[in-house]
Amino acid sequence: MARAAPLVGALLVAGSLLAGAPTAAAFVAAAASAGDGRTGATNAKDALREAAKDVQLLVLKKTCDEICQANVVSSLEAAGCDEVRLFPALKLASAHCAPAAVAASAEGRSGGWNPRRLSGVQSASADAVVPALPPLTPATSAESTAVAPGETIKASRFWGLDRVNQRNLPLDGVTFPSCFPRRGAGVTVYILDSGLKVDHAQFGDRASVFAAPGSPYPDGSDENGHGSHVAGTVGGATAGVAPESTLVGIRVANAGGFIRARDAWAAIHYVAAVKERDPKAKIILNASFGSDSEDFSPVTDAANRAAEAGVVFVAAAGNEPVNACRNHPARAEGAITVAAVNLRDRLAYFSARGRQCVAVSAPGVGVLSVDSNTSAGLRLDSGTSMAAPHVAGLAALVLAEDPNGGSLGQMEVLERLTRAAPRLSPVKCLLLQTALPG
Repeated sequence: MARAAPLVGALLVAGSLLAGAPTAAAFVAAAASAGDGRTGATNAKDALREAAKDVQLLVLKKTCDEICQANVVSSLEAAGCDEVRLFPALKLASAHCAPAAVAASAEGRSGGWNPRRLSGVQSASADAVVPALPPLTPATSAESTAVAPGETIKASRFWGLDRVNQRNLPLDGVTFPSCFPRRGAGVTVYILDSGLKVDHAQFGDRASVFAAPGSPYPDGSDENGHGSHVAGTVGGATAGVAPESTLVGIRVANAGGFIRARDAWAAIHYVAAVKERDPKAKIILNASFGSDSEDFSPVTDAANRAAEAGVVFVAAAGNEPVNACRNHPARAEGAITVAAVNLRDRLAYFSARGRQCVAVSAPGVGVLSVDSNTSAGLRLDSGTSMAAPHVAGLAALVLAEDPNGGSLGQMEVLERLTRAAPRLSPVKCLLLQTALPG
């Protein structure tokens, strides 16, 4: 028989109810110029855009079964398209449809060829490459210090870990609650990002990485640093919320932080396919990337399909103080979209916001996590990219303690993260609570 555990006090603040306020740490914006100053980054961006040229991304109808999907493939090939790929777990497809080839196959056909007219296709759009990762704040010597797992670090440096396990301020110095004895063990968190430095001391032997299937990257090496920092907050030995979770990085971004929509599709599909093969698997996907470009909207479609497939999908709200519903995949109905707050529980000045699309907020200012330029060092950074992995880590704690955690859907996880929320004027604070064996 299970009994309710003591309230753990993992504080998440409803960003939609808070007013913005200045923060102690500066955030470097202008993601659009992320490639500037990085050797080869511009060329790499151009290569991505060349690869995406004339590629169509097709969202298939949910009723499109295997026969329907095969017919879509045949129709695309008959139209002169090549490089046709199916993402069956999400019911998506992509194809390179050169204008000349398509025009030749559509000769004499009224209105020409349009992929949206294919039977089984719900929508179609052009593939795109967008700046989807904000640049990391340059570290100073004080912000990048070699720290080995187990070494004592001043608790205040990990204020985010401290904040997500207590009800009220001030911080009490406890960075991990005793009521989650499994510490995330048995849960796999997929980090879709710039890659992962798997040999960093924070990860031990719990991390692996690879490039998104079909992407141009030879491996999952992190040439940007963003993905490693995010993964450290999810499950680093001392920097992570769920330090026993398994971390799998899937590289979707180049060194400059640019992401091709089809590469994001491929990575999301990989995770959904794992869940499809093993419905009981405890799986979380963290997407600390996004764009307000409608060209990136297919990624929102993929996020929704992944959530429907049982993947717990956590997304960063975005790093401009606008409605998060403008951003992809933050606007996905199936995502747990996370805004950023500072040490005073105030919404970070850079954070996207809005009651409709932001589910919760978490620490995202001055977050100490993995420095990929070192073998054991940590560094500070700020952004909703840093807030989202706090929530992914909390979700891992919840799934780990529940024997049936793999069957929990998106809304059930969110409900557990926000159960029994006390009210602290003038904001509503969301309190994590879970049922543990008695």
